[in-house]
Amino acid sequence: MKRRLLPLALCLLLVAGGSACGGSRPGTVVPQSMNESVAQFLAAVKANNQKRMGELWGTERGPASSTMDAVVLRQRVTVIQKYLESP
Repeated sequence: MKRRLLPLALCLLLVAGGSACGGSRPGTVVPQSMNESVAQFLAAVKANNQKRMGELWGTERGPASSTMDAVVLRQRVTVIQKYLESP
């Protein structure tokens, strides 16, 4: 169980940090806090909404959906999603 906590915590920090940066498209709700970012990301995981996951996840350059190759992004959010959904 402890082996899973570090990658999970790291993933959530990346989500929170990435979504705190600007660069979202018009009409997209931008989280106002790290807790809100994590909550929205986990809701997107639960809803199987990979597009929204890509909008919330990113770096200081902006959301992954606008800075990362679409194929690579889909692969990465799929891995994150499977990891977070596993029991």
